[in-house]
Amino acid sequence: MAEGNGHGGKREGAGRKPRADEESLIEKLKPMDEKALAMIDEGLQNKDAAILKIFMSYRYGQPRQTIDTNIMGDLSINWLEVKTYDTK
Repeated sequence: MAEGNGHGGKREGAGRKPRADEESLIEKLKPMDEKALAMIDEGLQNKDAAILKIFMSYRYGQPRQTIDTNIMGDLSINWLEVKTYDTK
């Protein structure tokens, strides 16, 4: 798409950051690993429910969620009629 035509297109800063940026951030955070683990340990020892919930979700994953799709009561569906034309 052409620039400036009002139809979207590439925007500066949009999209996923380059892998090098992610790796740089990981390297900057590495020295804090021990401190972070100590804080998590402290929170677990203090029986902090929020820390336990986050720890468990990262360690074992989110529990499976189910969605009830049963609908009770009145249901109104507006159908759109689509007409097709033979162009031959």
